Amino acid sequence: MCGCSNKNSVDLQIIKLYLDMAKYEVKDKWVKEGICTLFVDDKNGNLQICWDNASQEDLARAYEELNGAEVFINKIEKPSEKAKTKKPSKAISKD
Repeated sequence: MCGCSNKNSVDLQIIKLYLDMAKYEVKDKWVKEGICTLFVDDKNGNLQICWDNASQEDLARAYEELNGAEVFINKIEKPSEKAKTKKPSKAISKD
């Protein structure tokens, strides 16, 4: 109806999950004005990223879903909520 191709659709809930779990950044050698890369993937659709102003959403999608993107992108894992809220165990005195 909308003329959209399912091949190029992005599941925004999955992208949000990627962003909840990690932060993505462009590797230093690729952050140059005007350098762009086109990722072509029959399964997940095409994505062009200009490295000097790429969004977290585009970086996450490229890193997690498109072959070869890990050459350009660093993934920085976020600590899990469980690790953040874990209370230190109390030492038991044997007196």
